[in-house]
Amino acid sequence: MNLSLLLILLLSLNVAKPGKERKLYASTNIAKPPIKKNSSTIAQIDPVGIWVGTYDCEQYPEQGKIFYNLILKPDHTILTEGGASDHNTYYATGTWEINGNTVYWQVKAMHSGVCQSGQITISDCNTMTNGIWRDTYNPWHPNNGAFYDMHRTPSIPCTQNCSVTP
Repeated sequence: MNLSLLLILLLSLNVAKPGKERKLYASTNIAKPPIKKNSSTIAQIDPVGIWVGTYDCEQYPEQGKIFYNLILKPDHTILTEGGASDHNTYYATGTWEINGNTVYWQVKAMHSGVCQSGQITISDCNTMTNGIWRDTYNPWHPNNGAFYDMHRTPSIPCTQNCSVTP
């Protein structure tokens, strides 16, 4: 996919209306810890940007790792782009939030209406690790899996203490 098409897709995301509450975790089993205000033990890194890596699906181990992108926007909307074993690319939109060094999101696929939730840990300014995802609604067969090798692109200079250790 060329960069200009990706930018057009990014600009076409629906922005949440001010004052409208997002119900991000209503139907997911992914644990969302309580938000710790003024916590001095967890550094928070701004996750806004394009993150590129791979994912797998536990139900289809034979497909191996397939490309996956997370595009986190400042207004807390997200666009995901992922390959599949059928050699197509699929897109989903939704919302994200951060708690400490963990990013949580809920998306709905543009092509099928499948809903997914996910979470991933920011380990430094340009790397995410320990990511998992699962279908929260899939009329055919629920799936789940993990993310690997997620890196911010382009990398940003680490002008803050990028070490994120509780």
